[in-house]
This record gives sequence, structure tokens and C-alpha cells, in this order.
Amino acid sequence: MNDAQKRSYWQRWQRCAAVFTRQGLTRPQIEAKRHTITEKALGYPKSVSVAKSWKNAEVDKVFAAFAAIYDDCNLNAQLDAIEQPELRRSAVLASCLALAASIKDQHPDAPDYDFVCWNYLNALSRRICGQKAEQCTDAQLHKLKGILQVQCNRLERDLQKTEAKAANDENEPF
Repeated sequence: MNDAQKRSYWQRWQRCAAVFTRQGLTRPQIEAKRHTITEKALGYPKSVSVAKSWKNAEVDKVFAAFAAIYDDCNLNAQLDAIEQPELRRSAVLASCLALAASIKDQHPDAPDYDFVCWNYLNALSRRICGQKAEQCTDAQLHKLKGILQVQCNRLERDLQKTEAKAANDENEPF
């Protein structure tokens, strides 16, 4: 759990605590509820004091459980919390495609943009993960994104060196 998720955890919990307060529960009872809800959502006990060890999927499950309490009439809020892993995965996949487009010097308006970007990304994915990019997990996509980012940085440095050399060559008298 990162710092933003931790803040969101406590903000969402405060909304739940307000519901329990209106129901007449005491502070110790409300705190016990928090532990019970977290354990029920995850299937095992896990403390917020070890927030760094929480995985995104665990955070999503607890957020969905909290949403069921503070926004019990809004099924969409609960479903949104449950769908977070797929939304996160889709965002990473889109980032990977954008990086592949940058590497292959493709503009989104180019007629073969999708073909070139997906072929490049799938080739890399097969080499690294043994499967197409669409079939990769969130963690595998993050790995691919890191590799693509390194390649983009390398290409950018090479371009800067080439431009600097060309500018330097123009300034030489002979």
C-alpha cells in the first residue's frame, strides 16, 4: 500500500466509522469492526501497520468492503472497487502501447499504428513472459513497461548525442 492508498484507506474508513457511530457503536466496537471487515475481505488478518506489505489486490478488496458499508445503496461504487485490478491492468497495457509507439516512431494517426505497436509489444511480451501482452498479468505488464521505458530512454540519449554531434560538426570551420 503506498501513501496515497493509505490516506484513501483512512478516509474510506472514516466514512464507515461514521455509519457505525450513527448505529450507536462505541469506539472500541468500531475499531473491532474495522479488523473484522478487513479480515473478512481478505480471508486472513492483516494490519495497516504493515501497509508497505499490502498488495494492490488486497487494497481493492478492503475498499470494496468499505464501500459496501458507507455506500450500501450504490452497487456501482462496490463494483468499481472490485474492477480496480482490471482497470489498473488496462492502464499499464495502454502505457506499454504508448511506449512501443514511441520506440517505433509511430503516430496514433498512422494507418498501421495498431499493427506496428501491437506486433512490437507482443514480440517483446513473448520473449519476456512467454505469452501475448493481452494475456499478461499486471505484474508482467509492469515488467514490460520498465523494459520499454529503458529502451525509450536509450533512444532519447542516442538522439541527443546525434543532435549534439551534428551541431558540433556544423560549427567546425573545416
